[in-house]
Amino acid sequence: STKAQKLNVYQLTDQLVSFDSSTCTFQDFDLTNKLGSVTYTPTNLGDTTPLRINLKTSMQTFFSNDANFLGDTAFRLAFHGFAFSPEISFPGSNSLSYFNLADTNTKMVIYYKYIDTLNKPAKDTIASFNLSNDPSGYAQSASWVNRSHTGGEYLNHVGNNSNPNGDDPIYIQTNPGTYALVQIPGLANVSNRIIHRAELIMDQVYSPAPIDSYFSTPNYLFLDYKDTGSNNFHLELCDFNFSSTAGPNLTEFGGYRTYALDNAGKTISRYVFNISRYVQNIITKHLPPRVFRLYSPSLVSSGTILLSDPLCNSGAISYPLFLLNQPVAGRVKLYGGNNTNAILPNKMRLHIVYSKI
Repeated sequence: STKAQKLNVYQLTDQLVSFDSSTCTFQDFDLTNKLGSVTYTPTNLGDTTPLRINLKTSMQTFFSNDANFLGDTAFRLAFHGFAFSPEISFPGSNSLSYFNLADTNTKMVIYYKYIDTLNKPAKDTIASFNLSNDPSGYAQSASWVNRSHTGGEYLNHVGNNSNPNGDDPIYIQTNPGTYALVQIPGLANVSNRIIHRAELIMDQVYSPAPIDSYFSTPNYLFLDYKDTGSNNFHLELCDFNFSSTAGPNLTEFGGYRTYALDNAGKTISRYVFNISRYVQNIITKHLPPRVFRLYSPSLVSSGTILLSDPLCNSGAISYPLFLLNQPVAGRVKLYGGNNTNAILPNKMRLHIVYSKI
């Protein structure tokens, strides 16, 4: 974040631009028609030092054409919006920048000379258009992120389905990123007992590389489960719930980042999920264990809603969307369950406190 980054501005070429809260449709832009660019240092940005991009030269012809301003229809036909794209080939470009388009400081400002009458000198005038003036309260915008994993370390581990004990390590990137499927086959053979606490514990693999101190681990990981026979995922309703007043019960369900020491005394990130009711229901109802999805979402939605879930609930339950992480920010390398060193205390594990019946 102390190295210079470059941001380019283009005009969208798609005429109809519309977004909703759950999807993001990529809008094409003309790479041959750059409206402007700016080079900046992320550490110098802040509320009092916003990023300013001069579009004077490229927009002069557009604002000089009166036909573009004869009405809303004419304006939308002539102008479809801006596309901001970082120049990834710029030397040292390896940083994330977030801009609040709903902030009153985020706006388009036009500086021009206004001629009142022919007998008076032109006046220097400013017209400011805030993006947050939309009736919905949000700027009409969406971000499209394309990850390139070329040369990435995780490619050496992903997609190996031939190992019955699973992968080790596993790599989780905040959406749009990666996820892991987690299975606990041993639960199928656990005899009847009272479960006081069942925790799924996962630890970060420590790395001394400087880059791992720059890019932090996610604030939250999340756990849902894969529907049998399909690619749909559902909320784990045994231990997770959502209140319209208090929001998601993440304090009880877990998934938030904590810190611990690994076997060498190094500080690492640790994520713990409370799945006590899930484990109890698996044992009591004699149902097969589920396949969990472990990921780091920016936005959580209920996905496909089950009308009946024999493990956790008997009726339809719908939860609103809620945010967990900043989009893209955060990635973590975790120990999996296939570590050959049995005495290693940091492998992924299920810790159960119970009483025999």
